[in-house]
Amino acid sequence: MDMSRLYTVHQRVKPTFTGDYTEGELESRFEPVARVDASYLDDVYRLCNESHSGFAGEEGNQAVQRLQPMRSLSVGDIVEQHFPHAFYMCDTFGWTHLPEGTI
Repeated sequence: MDMSRLYTVHQRVKPTFTGDYTEGELESRFEPVARVDASYLDDVYRLCNESHSGFAGEEGNQAVQRLQPMRSLSVGDIVEQHFPHAFYMCDTFGWTHLPEGTI
């Protein structure tokens, strides 16, 4: 897999569907639920939410590798971009870049 296209989706163990989080919360309250082969963040969102070609890693959606059960990608979920390494939070409209050291 091309690392420049690799993303990991992290979801809260107990979802709040808000963008509120605290430093260090990724390890303690979020869990990696999927790896996604995509060109852009918006593609990650689409692939994790579309139902016509298989929801989030089900048969027919080869770009999403489920690591464990997951919900659709929603506000407050975090997407980790592997190269260049960065974290983004799914926001009400688009994405919020999380500065290094925030997570």
